[in-house]
Amino acid sequence: RLQHEGTTVFCDLSVDPTLFTGQGDFQFDVYRLMRDELGNDWSLSKPETNILWLRYLLDKLLRAVKYTQRSTHRSTRTQLTRLEQRLKSNSYTSAWALLQQDDVFANAGKPK
Repeated sequence: RLQHEGTTVFCDLSVDPTLFTGQGDFQFDVYRLMRDELGNDWSLSKPETNILWLRYLLDKLLRAVKYTQRSTHRSTRTQLTRLEQRLKSNSYTSAWALLQQDDVFANAGKPK
């Protein structure tokens, strides 16, 4: 969803009900959660839906990606797991709030 020259541009997922019946991947759960959050009105702007996609991406990073360096893998998994737990607790209402408030991003971009 985006705004372009005063017009809201979005993909109306309600026209494809099969997106909401899928099983076996968290992505389908995210579609259902988003549908519920938006009341199936995909033209709405709800920053909470970005948090749902971040949860999906974290799920993939934790369960599908294999890291080549064991120490990096352990450290990264620990950080990602903690972030995933915080996102699941619904403590953030938007991706912006996450970036502003979460410790993972507190030192991002600062010199070491």
